[in-house]
Amino acid sequence: MTSQYDKIAETYSSDERTKHPQRKYRIYPSFLALCGDLRNKKVLDLGCGSGFSSRLLAENGAVVTGIDNSEKMLAMAKEYEIQKPPGIKYQLIDGDQKYAFDEKFDLVTAAYFFHYASSEQQLKKFFLNAAGNLKSGGKLVAINNNPQNPAADYKLGCESAGKWLGEPFKDGSAILTILYDQNDNKICEFVNYCWSQKIYDNAMAEAGFEDTKWYDIKISEESKKYSPNWKELEKDPIVKTFTATKK
Repeated sequence: MTSQYDKIAETYSSDERTKHPQRKYRIYPSFLALCGDLRNKKVLDLGCGSGFSSRLLAENGAVVTGIDNSEKMLAMAKEYEIQKPPGIKYQLIDGDQKYAFDEKFDLVTAAYFFHYASSEQQLKKFFLNAAGNLKSGGKLVAINNNPQNPAADYKLGCESAGKWLGEPFKDGSAILTILYDQNDNKICEFVNYCWSQKIYDNAMAEAGFEDTKWYDIKISEESKKYSPNWKELEKDPIVKTFTATKK
């Protein structure tokens, strides 16, 4: 099992990225708000990486299992667990390989996961696995590329930008995503893929999800202090969130 993140694990998981105001005051508060009351909820965190999202969920009361296909990222997650153990379980699992846990989860989360599907078939497998490990009536909450704007020129104060490696806005086109720190210095880059909202919604419906909803990231008053050009960031968001419910 190999992952492009094995090469960038340290820079991707650095404080320069994880503490970026865009993430701290906009993206993750929006994500957590959609997750709702997490106390004692069993949560499966897809593409957990070094455990940033898993730890946030655990800090808010969830019982978390995180999976990822990068050995180096999971090694970092487990090191955090040793230093300050919130009781998260981590497993090395490739998201498109069929997997099942002993019991179903109340909630499945995915922070920057589904847009790594390089084919429509792989995307469907991602959602089938998510649904297969979720209780009936359980919820899926995700942070994802904005299907209407998955690649955009960099704007000051934004944590990322994208460049098309394939034909713009074509389903399956590769995107080179570049991350920046709070001082607008490049941190690292990686590849993900463009899928239209219709493709996402159809894949979710086929997997057994309903009531799919997409949301803009909310801009808090705190966020405005750290992003003087917040109106410009709001105009062309590169990231959205979405939710769906298992039938």
